[in-house]
Amino acid sequence: MSVLNSHPEVYARSLTLNLKHDYKSLLVNFLINIARNLKEKGYPLIGHIKLAVQDTTGSVFYASIADQSTGPQYQGELQVFQKPVTFRLNAVLYGVKKTVMQEIIENEINAFYPIVAENSGNRPE
Repeated sequence: MSVLNSHPEVYARSLTLNLKHDYKSLLVNFLINIARNLKEKGYPLIGHIKLAVQDTTGSVFYASIADQSTGPQYQGELQVFQKPVTFRLNAVLYGVKKTVMQEIIENEINAFYPIVAENSGNRPE
C-alpha cells in the first residue's frame, strides 16, 4: 500500500502556555524540529502540521508545515505574549505510526515551553 493510500493518523492538542518575545522563531522552529525528527525516523512529512496561538486580546499567530523542502508558512501577530496564551496543534500525517507521531510531537512540546494548563478533552489517546 502506498503512503497516500494509507489511513491518516491524527493528533490534536490544546494547551495554555507562557511565551516570550521571540515567539515567532520559536514556534517556527518547533514545527521544523517535528518535521526533522519524523524524517530522521524514516517518515517523510506527508500531510500537514498546523498550530494556532491566541493571546488574551484575540490576536492569533498561525504556522503550518506541509513540505520539508519549503519549510513552515506563518502569518499573524500576537499583541500580548507575556501572559498565558492558548496553543493549539493539529497534525494529519500519512504513512506514520500513530505511536511514533505522538512520541515525536510530545517530546517537542515538553522541550518547548512549560505548560501552564492542559485544556480539557484534547489529550492524545
